[in-house]
Amino acid sequence: MRPLAAWFTALMLVAHVAMAQEAAAPLALTASPAQVQAAAQARIEAAEDAEQALDDEDPRIVAAVIRSYAEALNFESMPALVRRVTHPRIQVREAAREAVRRFERNAIWQLRELYEELTGEQASRAWSWDKTASELYAVIDAPQHKQRQAALKEAHEALRAGNLDAMASAVERALAGHDEVLDPELAIGHATLGAQRLARGDLGASRAAFERAQRLCPSCEARTQWHAQALFAEAESSLAAGLVDLSLYERVVALDPTHAGALDALDRLTGAREQRLRLRRTAAAGAAALLFLWLALRLARVGRAAPAQPTTSET
Repeated sequence: MRPLAAWFTALMLVAHVAMAQEAAAPLALTASPAQVQAAAQARIEAAEDAEQALDDEDPRIVAAVIRSYAEALNFESMPALVRRVTHPRIQVREAAREAVRRFERNAIWQLRELYEELTGEQASRAWSWDKTASELYAVIDAPQHKQRQAALKEAHEALRAGNLDAMASAVERALAGHDEVLDPELAIGHATLGAQRLARGDLGASRAAFERAQRLCPSCEARTQWHAQALFAEAESSLAAGLVDLSLYERVVALDPTHAGALDALDRLTGAREQRLRLRRTAAAGAAALLFLWLALRLARVGRAAPAQPTTSET
């Protein structure tokens, strides 16, 4: 091999190793969507095939890899993508099912194959690709659906017993790996729990409870108040950490103009209360001075208007 060719080969090898290391680097929990997408693209470029690109523990990256392949209609990756419709993590599972919708009828043979593996029966050839997918997903989701219903039943029993912490724990189990659930009764239970936690100063848990209440019933009339309470808990938590964020308190008041806690905090933190007290003291002092002046003038007038007493002489 010529020296230049050997040097070029070595350079490419180093670049490939660096790319592989970058693709394998763990992604921060606070990574932005752009960072997640960049990590997914790095995996795709470093991988030999779709299976290798999808072999990552971070569900955010796996979901982004799936979406990248599907958006490009990469048919070579389709078998690997379809198999991810059974993934235990919801974001991966949903990304794979979106990919199936992207490939449409082209994915029907992979769907039929997976249906037969899971059920031991052949999918009806009369089913369209979307009907096949629907029947497959029903089979996949059946055990999780059963677990979710059992957890929701437990949550309602805990709510009726007044054990709100147990209720919240059961709801979290019900929603693990599942879509959101709409339940006004459990929403009110979480709002009550949020208020209790706020009263005892458990700000993070209070905010979480109010946020869960909003998701359990986005159409409830009290949702705006729950949102305000969640923001108030966030503002108080920031304040406890030494960060004064007046905008959070202002957002609370915008949502709930009667929110005593937020109004009090704004008064206290902006000095508005002291200013009002000074104005009141100044007004009171001015009023006292005017009263004193009025009384003095009144007395002076009375003195001038009094008739002189007649003098009597002895004869």
